[in-house]
Amino acid sequence: QSARLKDLSFVPERNFLFFRESGIPGIFRALQIARFIEAKNIEIIHAHLARDYPAASAAARLAHGAKSVLTSHSPFRAN
Repeated sequence: QSARLKDLSFVPERNFLFFRESGIPGIFRALQIARFIEAKNIEIIHAHLARDYPAASAAARLAHGAKSVLTSHSPFRAN
């Protein structure tokens, strides 16, 4: 993980929440993220991968006051 965070070395590691790929259902993942959002007073949660959209969106709703931003990295151009 440290190699991936090299460009973000100015951000304390305690401000990141890491997950391993696992079979944990999305609602439990969303609850974990929501608790982290509230503990850190996070206002925006950003998800890049489609598999993360449901958990990120649910977490933002569960953590009152947080907003979610979802970025689609589609290989297709919009006209």
